[in-house]
Amino acid sequence: MRSIFCFLAALSFSFAYEAPVKNPSVVSFMGDSRGDHFHNGVDYRGENMAVYPITDMKVLFKYHEDDDPTRMSLGYGNFIVLEDDKKIHAHYVHLSRIFVSADKTKVSTSDIIGITGNSGHSYGGHLHLTIFDLKNKTFISSLSLTGQNKIDDKPPVIASLFTILNNKVYSFKEKKSVLRHMGEMDLFAIISDPFYIVIEGKKYLRESGVKQIDFFIDSVLKKHYDFSVLVENKEKKEMALSTGETFFEVYGKKRNYKLGSFTPTKSEHLFRLHVTDWAGNETDKEYLMNFQ
Repeated sequence: MRSIFCFLAALSFSFAYEAPVKNPSVVSFMGDSRGDHFHNGVDYRGENMAVYPITDMKVLFKYHEDDDPTRMSLGYGNFIVLEDDKKIHAHYVHLSRIFVSADKTKVSTSDIIGITGNSGHSYGGHLHLTIFDLKNKTFISSLSLTGQNKIDDKPPVIASLFTILNNKVYSFKEKKSVLRHMGEMDLFAIISDPFYIVIEGKKYLRESGVKQIDFFIDSVLKKHYDFSVLVENKEKKEMALSTGETFFEVYGKKRNYKLGSFTPTKSEHLFRLHVTDWAGNETDKEYLMNFQ
C-alpha cells in the first residue's frame, strides 16, 4: 500500500513543473548507486548554466562557502532550498554563484537564482536537484514532476541473470539450460541503461541505473523495484525504496541488482525480467531453466 500511495502522490504533481535549466542534459538519475547509498536526486550536466525555480516558490535557505568563516566541508557545496505552496522542497546543489537571499523571497520560473558549478563533493560542473515532498515525507525524481523523460531512445540492457553457488557464478541462458542444484539460491541481475550525452558537438556514451525493474518466476511477480520515489526507513535510519528495500537490499556490486532467494519446486522454471528506463524504453528477457 505504501508504494501505491507514493506512486499516486508523485503522479498528482506530474508535469506541473518546469526544468531547472534550459536545454537540460541529464547524466544521473534518482536511485542510482553511489556505492553505499541511493542517489537522491537528478544531475543536470553543465557548468556556468543559469538555474531557475521549477515553479513559483519562496526561498527557505541558502548557503555559500564565501559567507561562512568556518568554511564547513559540506557535500552540497553552495546550495539553495526553495518551497512551493504544495510543500515541495527543491534543493539546488553544487552551485558556483547564488543570486537570492534567505528571507522567504518569492521567485518565479523566469528568475535566475544561481549558476551551476562544482562546489562541494562534486566531480565536474553540474546541478544536483533533490525534490522532497514535505507532506508525504518522500523524495521524488524531478523528472516525474517536469515530464521531461524523453532523454534517449536506447533501451536498457539486461546483461545477465545469475546465481552464485560455492563461490562459482552460474549464468542463466535465454534458451533452455540446465542447473544441477535443487536447493535455495540467491538471484542477481546485471542491468544498465546506456544513453548518449553531447559535449561540444560530440556524442559520448554513458550508463546509468534504470527507473523500474520487475522480476517474475513462472509468471508470478517476485520483485518490483521503482526508483522514482525514495522514503526514509525509520527503523534502519536510511533511505529506502517505497516498497521498503534499503540500498544494500537492492544493490550488490555496481549495476548488480539483488532479486531475492529462490528454491526450485519442480524440474523447470521460467524466469522473466522486464526493465524500464527513464525515457520509457523497455527491455524484456526470459530464461528457461531446468533444475536437476
